[in-house]
Amino acid sequence: RKIPKTIMDAVALCRDIRVQYLWVDSLCIAHDSETALLQQINSMAEIYSQSYLGINAAAGDDANAGLPPYKGRKPPVSYLIRTTTAGSLVASLSPQIAAEQLINSKWASRGWTLQEYALARKVIFFTGSYTFYRCEGALFYEDFGLGFSDPSPGGHETFDLPLPPFYRRTPDEMRFYPVTFTRMLGQFLHRDL
Repeated sequence: RKIPKTIMDAVALCRDIRVQYLWVDSLCIAHDSETALLQQINSMAEIYSQSYLGINAAAGDDANAGLPPYKGRKPPVSYLIRTTTAGSLVASLSPQIAAEQLINSKWASRGWTLQEYALARKVIFFTGSYTFYRCEGALFYEDFGLGFSDPSPGGHETFDLPLPPFYRRTPDEMRFYPVTFTRMLGQFLHRDL
């Protein structure tokens, strides 16, 4: 049986970042025993929350889409050039384009992928044209080969992906999180289970 391109790309990514183990739901969950299947499904919160990094393949419709733009960029990065009296300024359009790609992706329509995202400590998104990295404290996106850059340098308005905040592992008894719950519930209700 041939291993799908997305899994092969994830294996290559793990090698590149020196991560020794890779969990792939479709391969690691036993589907031939209902008892084992239910036991493993009930363990997914622990598996995702203990993971080093969640790899979210938000490009394509199936496991053969790969992790673009990992290992090559097609199409080229979109950008905007503005000329002013001070000179020319170049801005990446990656946040807006990637957010649209993410919203319209098959990944964003599946209930299972919401838990992958919400429970992992760190996630990296491959949207087809762009890559985003998100942890509990920040969101980083790529800018034309300049590496990852902070989307809010100097306290400017923060850009965020169209996703709910991460699940808070250590609740603060003095705080109430209605916005987090509302956004997570909204995402959940719009996904296929």
